Amino acid sequence: MKLTAKEIAEILGVSRVAIIKRAKKENWLYVEEANPNGGKPIKYFIAESLPDEIRTKLVGNVTAQCNHNVTECNHNVTTQLSEDKEENKAEKINNVTLNVTCEIGSHLENTDNKSKIEKGSLVTPRLRNQNWGYKGTKEPKNCPTKELPKDEIWISISEASNLIGISERGVRKSCDKGKYKFIYTPSNKGRGGKTYKVALSSLPAEAQVKWVLDNNEKAKGLDAAITDKLSPMAILEIEKMKNVISVGSTKLNDKEKEELGLILKMIDEAKRAPIGISKRKHIENVARKYKKGRSTLERYIKIFNNSGIAGLKKLVSRKREKSLYAWDVEAIEFLKGVYLRGIRAGNKISKEKAYDAVVAEAKKRGWKVGSVSSAYQYLNDINHLLIKYAKGGRQALDNFFYIARDYSDLEPFQIVVGDQHQFDFWVRDIETDEIFRPMGYFFVDARTRLVYGFALSGRKYSSYTIGLALRMGLVTFGFFKSIYTDNGKPEISKYISSITKDITSFGAESKDFAELYKTNDGHWVIEDENGEIIAAATDVEDYRRKARAYNAKAKLIERFFRTFEDLLVYLGVPGRVVNKNDSSENRRESEKRLAEQIDKENVLTYEEFALRVFDAVKIYNNRKHESLKKSPLEQLAYCIKHEGFTVVLPESIEEIDKVFFVRAKRKVHRGRVQINNILYEANAELRDGDLTAGLWHLPDKTEVEIRYNPFDASIAYAILPDGSERELKPITYGSMIDKELTKSLIERKRSLMSAVTEKYKEYIKGVPEVLKYSKIKTVKKKSKKAQDSCENLTNEEILKRIKEHKEESNKVKPIKLMRSKIITSSVDKYEDILIRELMGEFLSSADLDFKRRYEAQLSDEEKKYWEAWRKIHGAKSSYGGV
Repeated sequence: MKLTAKEIAEILGVSRVAIIKRAKKENWLYVEEANPNGGKPIKYFIAESLPDEIRTKLVGNVTAQCNHNVTECNHNVTTQLSEDKEENKAEKINNVTLNVTCEIGSHLENTDNKSKIEKGSLVTPRLRNQNWGYKGTKEPKNCPTKELPKDEIWISISEASNLIGISERGVRKSCDKGKYKFIYTPSNKGRGGKTYKVALSSLPAEAQVKWVLDNNEKAKGLDAAITDKLSPMAILEIEKMKNVISVGSTKLNDKEKEELGLILKMIDEAKRAPIGISKRKHIENVARKYKKGRSTLERYIKIFNNSGIAGLKKLVSRKREKSLYAWDVEAIEFLKGVYLRGIRAGNKISKEKAYDAVVAEAKKRGWKVGSVSSAYQYLNDINHLLIKYAKGGRQALDNFFYIARDYSDLEPFQIVVGDQHQFDFWVRDIETDEIFRPMGYFFVDARTRLVYGFALSGRKYSSYTIGLALRMGLVTFGFFKSIYTDNGKPEISKYISSITKDITSFGAESKDFAELYKTNDGHWVIEDENGEIIAAATDVEDYRRKARAYNAKAKLIERFFRTFEDLLVYLGVPGRVVNKNDSSENRRESEKRLAEQIDKENVLTYEEFALRVFDAVKIYNNRKHESLKKSPLEQLAYCIKHEGFTVVLPESIEEIDKVFFVRAKRKVHRGRVQINNILYEANAELRDGDLTAGLWHLPDKTEVEIRYNPFDASIAYAILPDGSERELKPITYGSMIDKELTKSLIERKRSLMSAVTEKYKEYIKGVPEVLKYSKIKTVKKKSKKAQDSCENLTNEEILKRIKEHKEESNKVKPIKLMRSKIITSSVDKYEDILIRELMGEFLSSADLDFKRRYEAQLSDEEKKYWEAWRKIHGAKSSYGGV
């Protein structure tokens, strides 16, 4: 029951102002309804929230208004209150009021006077069934505790303001107008105020995505009941955060990458067992499909669950396992041939008999043959079309000829089709003022029709344009299963081939576009514009020759290009190419309009056109698609919600960039490499005795693989011959003006040189000299010093010094004796004995015997040499004694 302040005042016999003041002081529960006469909303107080003494006086009025027989419900208020004792009266009043309120609720449900809760009012648990709400400054004392509904994400006004990009006042106005869903909650300031809580699901899709990106951990843990209310873009971002895999695959060789991709593909199939088939049986079927054992596939799955991609990479990098079956190719073909011939001849040949036949033939020809069980597997793998042809001939194949594809049974990104496109618009080069038609490369998903990725390239596209488009798709929507590209030269370049080899390590495939039109019996069909089959080709080259005139318009991506061109027209892009199929009048008018736009420079610049293309892609992905009956993004969200599709993202954008950068071979020269006339060096210093940092340790002319961003010269990497990576940075050139820069470069050079010299000293520490150097020092320096000292002397002083010098020269100064640390010959040993003898050391009998034997066999010339040696070293006696 609802009463205004005036009605309550009349019942109690007090003024309306007194009731309003008391309601505000005691926090009575109320709702606001629109005033039929205009002006401020009317405030109605809920009877249940009123104080006991007021409810007592209202009981009679309530029962009368509801036309309910209170006596039949055992709620005769007058009787109960008169018979009860005074002390029990308050408790009875509460019970009576609640029961009467129930009666009021049932009465209101059958009348047109049922109160409607305003959007934004908080419904308390007790009154929720009666659709009564609470909208006030503060919850009353006896009201049940309010809790935010659990099926929504509630954010504050300030948070909503930051997400939407408008002021807090603007958010409140939007809430009051019903644009955003919100509720009132008590303010946390303790002043009895109220505050807004806004539902995230009612905000724009961009704001929801921003909240998800800012609250990663919280978003990943949301319940399905909450995420189902969010926009498809937000759901996609949440799904992308839940599934990431590592991209570090550059250290695997090509063969290992292919094997890793096959293992991941097997694991993916094994994890999705159809309904009605046990997990064990399904794994066995998948293993047989790829000619692997069940235990082998289970081991792959166990490694993947425990260690992820890293564990599988470690597995495939080891020595290759032997083939599961020890069969020669000739023996396998003979086995299948015997089995098919037996079926064709009308005999019900058993697999065991076919095995016996190949064993007998193998003995004659020396073939290797495996076990009976492996033979059964090979026979089970025979194409079922061959079995049908063996049984029923060509008539049996009629029903298996090509049927046009239905994309609805595909998973998102299972088939991604790519092709180049030249736009039907003229644009202007802002630098040269030249008019040209821009080109680009687009990838479109066959299932969802999403623009998976695209890149613009100006006048002509290249292999790197394709790489940029593919990179956009991987970063935005995650990994694909397979891509189909046309057989143009850029697509099959070394750059694209190297990219696809890295990507196939994660279970993805790259195929030629012609494979989409290949039949199960090995033919390539040719369709017209309506998708009708008009011819067939026996090989790929024959298909390309015949299909060029027909399949261009029948391609899924070609139909996308026609739609996309119309979308650019819708966006008001000027400078459209004249349509040659128009009437002559229309062509003349179009040519006149185009010439006028070019003369007045009204056509867009290339940069402006690129922005319009981005806008068009955004509209296309969010606009309803004719064949899907929903937008591509909504189709992707549907697959995520209802088909169990999961988006798998790379672990880091940096690793993805390494895959898609331009690749080149360079030779190291003095620790640097050159890219586009720019010198690069590794961003590493030689520290702590480690000389392997950067490229300094590589000898000149060592070839390394370089990956770099052609649009940003500061980003480049080098892959060394051992598979390790080095980040490259452009070198810093010295300045003729900036002394501080030059000083820092010199200090860096000295630190590099010091690192090398310190390492050298560390190696030679404790190692004696290998060579014997001369002990007679040069006297050039002394002569020069003496000459300088004589310049300012008189003749008498000069003659005096000459005389002193002659006397000094005649004196023989003995050379300081020094023993050699290394003795390698008898001459060294004899010299060492003489030095010890001159130094007065004790000589053993063995040393004296060696000295006598050595002197006995000396020639006259040798004796003269040793005599002079003894004199120079200060011997007092002639040769033969000391």
